[in-house]
Amino acid sequence: MGPPKKSKKVFLFLDISKSMTIIPEYNRKENMKYCQGPKCHTYFTKDRLRGPKGNKVYQTRRRTSFYYGNGNFCSLNCQNDWFNQFGDQAIDHFGRTTQPIQLTEDNAWVKYYDYDWNGGDYRRHNFKFINKITNEERNITEQQYDDRNYTINAV
Repeated sequence: MGPPKKSKKVFLFLDISKSMTIIPEYNRKENMKYCQGPKCHTYFTKDRLRGPKGNKVYQTRRRTSFYYGNGNFCSLNCQNDWFNQFGDQAIDHFGRTTQPIQLTEDNAWVKYYDYDWNGGDYRRHNFKFINKITNEERNITEQQYDDRNYTINAV
C-alpha cells in the first residue's frame, strides 16, 4: 500500500443575506394545525411519511390551512372519516332535527343581484331582496346587500 492519498478540501462560501427567506406570519410553525381526520395517518401518501431512513412512520398531515370541513380536514376522505366516527354524537349534542323545517312567506327572503360579464369585467347591479315563495322583490343598495346583518325587516 502506498502513502494515503491527500484529499482536496473544498470550501463553500454562501452569501446568507441573499438566501434567507422571511417566513410570513401565517406560515410559522405555531400557526400550523393538524388534520382532524381520525384515520389521516393511515392513508399512504408521500407527504405523510416522516422520519429517518429505517425508522419511517406515517403521520397526520400538518398545514397552515385545509380546504375541507371549514378548514379542519386535509381531504374529503378525512372529513368523511370524522363524520362517520363522530357525526351522530355531534348531531345529538347540538340538536337533532325531529320535525321538518318549513320555508314560509315570512322567512323565504334572500338577497340577490344581477351581474354582467363584460369583456372580463364582472359587475354587480340591481341589488334586491326576493321572496322565493311569492316572488316579491324589494330593491336595496349595494352596501345593504354586503351588510351581513341587514335583513328584510329593515326594509
